[in-house]
Amino acid sequence: MSVFKKLKKHLNFYLLVIFSSSRFLSRIYFVFSPRFEEENFRVLKGRLKYLINIKSKNSNSLLRRNIHRLEKGMYMKNRRKKFATSYIKETVEMFLNYDHFDVKSDQEYLWSSHVLSNYFDICELNHDLLMTKNKFVSVIKEKHTLNATKDYISKSKLSLSPLPTFSEFQNLCHSRASVRWFTDQQPPIEYIRKALNTASTSPSACNRQPYRFIISRSSKFTKSILDCTGGTAGFAHQVPALVVVIGNLDYFELEKDRHLIYIDSSLAAMQFMLSCKTLGLSTCTFNWPDVGREDKKISKVIDLKSSERVIMLIGVGFADDKIQIPTSQKKQNNDLFTEIQ
Repeated sequence: MSVFKKLKKHLNFYLLVIFSSSRFLSRIYFVFSPRFEEENFRVLKGRLKYLINIKSKNSNSLLRRNIHRLEKGMYMKNRRKKFATSYIKETVEMFLNYDHFDVKSDQEYLWSSHVLSNYFDICELNHDLLMTKNKFVSVIKEKHTLNATKDYISKSKLSLSPLPTFSEFQNLCHSRASVRWFTDQQPPIEYIRKALNTASTSPSACNRQPYRFIISRSSKFTKSILDCTGGTAGFAHQVPALVVVIGNLDYFELEKDRHLIYIDSSLAAMQFMLSCKTLGLSTCTFNWPDVGREDKKISKVIDLKSSERVIMLIGVGFADDKIQIPTSQKKQNNDLFTEIQ
């Protein structure tokens, strides 16, 4: 290590000692540091887009959140006769504008109308609630979706179908490993779709699911994307398929929720990788660091909105069984948790 690098390292250490000694000093430190510049910019863009969507009644996020809140209220033990009065009107208004949403699906529409129908059936209605209900019913009657709404199957009870044993699930988790060398065979798009649909069943804060996946099975695009990040030198050229996991910050109004894109999408990503394993596919996650220049680089390859953040990249393919993989010993028991009593 050069003398300059050693001095820089020592200086950095002492600066951290000083500026980490109080919250006030840490605030000053980051005024002059661009480390969180990209996150700050995209969080603000996300908040602005969220508020624009609310004003134009085009908020998939708000509708999903409120419908989920209604469901939780409906299935509460000792449910109140009247609930959700503070947000039911805005929920119905958003639902009535559904045809003009930028992001929509038939299943989402049926789910929303099913929950709203049930809510109005079980909730004690005052004059305002009755007026709101009449608006809702008139629209679904006009759209001829009343029967479809009533027939919509809701998962209101825990599944009683046979479950895998702990040993079976443990074997699945232990057999999954980060594979970096693949055969030339392309993973079927049907397999990837199956795995992603299963991934979408993972838990998500207020069921907003603030993420999407971009799939590349083109060697040209896959390599262009992998070239935007580090840690893939020497094997990026032979990754047959790549999934880019993207979080969307315009699902949230407040800065305090900015980390939900990482939590929710990571839960989905893990289910995706386990699902791939059951289909005979191997996977490897590639870290995506919080570096603004890399976001700008990848934005030239994929369509990335100003309110979106890349969470991670996942290589997918059929493992080359001639290649060994690292053991990667994992922490166990006392290395991982402490019980409090």
